[in-house]
Amino acid sequence: AEYDIWVYTLSNHSFKKLTKGRKSKTTYRIDPSNYVQNKENGLYSKFATNVMKEQSLLFVRINYLDYSSNYASLENKVLKELDLKSPQFYTTNFVNDAMILFVKEKYNYSPELWSYSILTKTSKLLYGTNSNFEDLKNLHFNVLHYNYKKNNMIRASLLYPKNYDATKKYPMIVWIYEKKSKEINKFIPLYDYNEDGFNILKYVENGYFVLLPDIVYELGNPGSSALKCTELAVNNVVKLGLVDSSKIGLFGFSFGGYESAFTSMKSKLFKTAVIGSGITDLASWYHTYNTQLENEQMWRLEGFQLRMGESYYKSKDNYIKNSPTTYVEKLKIPLLIWSGKDDWNVNVNQSIYLFMAMKRLGKEGELLLYDKEKHGLQEPKNQKHLTQKIFSWFEYYLK
Repeated sequence: AEYDIWVYTLSNHSFKKLTKGRKSKTTYRIDPSNYVQNKENGLYSKFATNVMKEQSLLFVRINYLDYSSNYASLENKVLKELDLKSPQFYTTNFVNDAMILFVKEKYNYSPELWSYSILTKTSKLLYGTNSNFEDLKNLHFNVLHYNYKKNNMIRASLLYPKNYDATKKYPMIVWIYEKKSKEINKFIPLYDYNEDGFNILKYVENGYFVLLPDIVYELGNPGSSALKCTELAVNNVVKLGLVDSSKIGLFGFSFGGYESAFTSMKSKLFKTAVIGSGITDLASWYHTYNTQLENEQMWRLEGFQLRMGESYYKSKDNYIKNSPTTYVEKLKIPLLIWSGKDDWNVNVNQSIYLFMAMKRLGKEGELLLYDKEKHGLQEPKNQKHLTQKIFSWFEYYLK
């Protein structure tokens, strides 16, 4: 079920597998356009169910291990892949089962709207964006696959610097936030107006590898999970001989900021790190209040992103063990920390706590606090300032 589509026949209670995705870890899914919402159960406002349209021709979305994708037609239990010649696409509409509308997009491929005719089996460009970024399509990337604990395969996307020269070794930035490898299918223009201060294309354009690793979590240990998975991804890249292992930087924002803070305290792989609006002390954050959502933060630690599994009062030692501030004495690298002063999501005090601990212990670092900004910067002048500051920070320590 994780990878394939099956047919269950009611008359003889038999199963038949229509696809063969498990071995290659290719995922097949019936496209949502083939369903209609079932509103006959009387509970659809909260418990809407979907039923298949009465039709002989269905469309299947195919997602490959390298994050490329395709569509297939499914007719009379026979699957036939369509030739869309797309690096990545997302369906936007179907028209009379005769045409597919889809968007081509990748980190180096500005979005384009295309159509595919079921009748003529041909694709047509309907609308393109950012034609001045055509040269980016030549950028190279790899999707790495490796095992983590009991053959649990995870991925990391490695983006190569522009004009890559195989005779050289390059610095690398590692951008972490849960499962980040899929970010290669998201295009963000090359500019300095980023709410988190980070722009992938800015770094690959200027001679950096960018690594986007996935992180899998052990319940009750979000910090060590981030540390282990990040180090595993970095070590797999270092083995390839592409990167200067003495010039690796770490970046994270929000929950990624927490992961970056924790990892920077305990890892020996990084030369410097940037921590944006990150949680640094779990005990104090557990007791804070989210003024915009108008609720406490406890649920986010016990059963949401932090995955602690228990309340602070049942697992105090574990909360301390997974707090970055617990390990400030061991910090060996300079940190750039930033936050909006009016951050309602991760209280600005979390950034201040870490910086004050560093200052008291004589650790190298800098704290940026932005007036009238919340969780992620919205004022263009602040976005530009932060993006340029982070870039110059990495340039100073990694070049």
